[in-house]
Amino acid sequence: MLKIRLEGVSQAEGEPSLSEEAERTASSMHAERSETRRLLASVARWGCQYQKIDLQAIADSRLDLIVIDPIVDTAAGRGPNLEEMKSLKRKPNGGRRLVLAYLSIGAAEEYRPYWSPRWSDGPAPEWLGSKSLEWSRSYSVRYWHSEWQRIVLDAAVRLADAGFDGIFLDRVDGFQDWRGIRPSAMQDMADFVAKIAQATRSRYSGFLLVGQNAEPLLASKRYLDAIDGVSKESLLTGLRGQGVPNSNADIEWSLQYLRRARNAGLTILAIEYLDDAPLLAAATSEYLRLSFVPFFGNRLHDRLP
Repeated sequence: MLKIRLEGVSQAEGEPSLSEEAERTASSMHAERSETRRLLASVARWGCQYQKIDLQAIADSRLDLIVIDPIVDTAAGRGPNLEEMKSLKRKPNGGRRLVLAYLSIGAAEEYRPYWSPRWSDGPAPEWLGSKSLEWSRSYSVRYWHSEWQRIVLDAAVRLADAGFDGIFLDRVDGFQDWRGIRPSAMQDMADFVAKIAQATRSRYSGFLLVGQNAEPLLASKRYLDAIDGVSKESLLTGLRGQGVPNSNADIEWSLQYLRRARNAGLTILAIEYLDDAPLLAAATSEYLRLSFVPFFGNRLHDRLP
């Protein structure tokens, strides 16, 4: 067979070059991410459920997107198996449902597999910070520490391999715990999310990352490039009490960042904790005007959205 030389590499005539193969691979990877981002952008009904998860009820629902705690059976400590995951991803009408896993990357939680009970009273890892005053059994972390990053990256890769469509990144705003202590705290978080994106998309190029809150991070191009969507809690109500409308100044402060994300092509999701009918109707109308996709839930996230 006639051989030709291309940049020092022997190649059979008629076979694709290495550069052509690389271009095809890159094109395929781009297509996969474009497709999952298209599905994310088309979401109209979504929600979060972290407790009392009934996989069949979710499968039977009309939800376009569900965020669940990856441990769906706490007694057995297991996540959805392949058949259950397949069922979760298919809506009753045959359409595709996105399934994201909850993962806290800026706080450690006592009820996670990596936790050791002796840390509460004895010597703790260097990455473990102080106990949260807001959330029980939760601790701040030095998320730039290599050992904590290893824990999170290992978990993220396992979630990608388990068949989840992506990760719902909570406590991305953990950089606020280190204001005035670590000048690079915000950039450290942007770099950490970029590492998670690289690790998970090396397994599945269409893997989605949705960041929760942390609006100032949206000024970082590195962070914007790593994520596919943003979820904002309590944009319109709740900062001063359940059902209490937020001030225009508070809302505008968040919107200046969220508009940046929307202009970059990211999907904007919203969570409000409301059960008052008039307030709920008003919030729905406002989110429609903003082109954000709302979910009205309870703070425990223990019921089907």
